[in-house]
Amino acid sequence: MKFVWIVGINSCENNNVRAICATEEIARGELFKLRDEMLKSFDYQIEALSIIDLQSFYQKQKAILSNDDPQKWRDNYPYDYPYLSQERLREEEEEDENYRC
Repeated sequence: MKFVWIVGINSCENNNVRAICATEEIARGELFKLRDEMLKSFDYQIEALSIIDLQSFYQKQKAILSNDDPQKWRDNYPYDYPYLSQERLREEEEEDENYRC
């Protein structure tokens, strides 16, 4: 069996795949790059917003995603959090009546 690693952003309303990787090591690197992009975005929002409640909102999200344990990032739900999942590739010989190109 062959596998790929999916890196994306998940929330209660959507799932955005950002990378499909051949190895877990590459995928973990992409996962942390994605997390760092999100943290920079939070920094920008905190700086740009003068409304204290919104600053607090982004500071809470930043605190959750600042943890180096990706399992803790799920605590940011229902808001966006990066994720990593392993998916099995289907072999060409496998037939699936639900799969159509």
